[in-house]
Amino acid sequence: KKKRILDMKTVNEVQTKVYMKKSLTFDQLSSNLEKFIVQTLSQDPEMLKIHTELGFKPYCWGWLQPVERDGVYKEGEIYSFRLRTIDAKLADYLQRTLSETSTHSMKGLVSLKKTIPFKYIESLYSITPIVIKIGNDGYWKNNFTIKDFENQIKTNLFKKYKDFIDADLDESMPVFNYMEITNRKPFSIPYKTIHLLGDKVNLGVDVNPTAQKLAYLSLGCGLGVQNSSGFGFMG
Repeated sequence: KKKRILDMKTVNEVQTKVYMKKSLTFDQLSSNLEKFIVQTLSQDPEMLKIHTELGFKPYCWGWLQPVERDGVYKEGEIYSFRLRTIDAKLADYLQRTLSETSTHSMKGLVSLKKTIPFKYIESLYSITPIVIKIGNDGYWKNNFTIKDFENQIKTNLFKKYKDFIDADLDESMPVFNYMEITNRKPFSIPYKTIHLLGDKVNLGVDVNPTAQKLAYLSLGCGLGVQNSSGFGFMG
């Protein structure tokens, strides 16, 4: 299987406005947004391969804005969401086609693309919860420490960098110098037939070049796993 190597010169962000064809509760939001994005990719076989064939997906996205305090995203209203990617070709495709996509629950209206330039990143924070897979016993806090959680995030980032950029980084370098979990109990989000448990964090980023490259990558690909399902979207 031919691997698509990305140069990661720029993180691209596509912001799309959508019209709600039916009301969705917060629990229905993530799966419906994923269907909307995958339906867009399905219109081009090459683009669909990015979702179906690659190990790591070179994109991530956040949930609808503005946030509805009552947890219901209303039929007839207009919202927007942001998708980021390190794949320039994918960004161009999505900017053209997301606005033309329509599912049973939402219809694309307009998409705007911008670049997020590489610059010094002092800290990162979760916009959507981070999900990690560690051990076989479900939620990580049952058996692991916060240091294990941090190490899992770091290991995942190194793997993404190697997979996308096909280059090694010095894995002995520190990446984060501070970490705080900001929720008292985990977020529980429906995913297919289960619920995924995730956490929101604030992370201080080390000044060394390895840490800065990984922090920039996380803006385009997300932290943790299930980024193409709306988790680990970072600010």
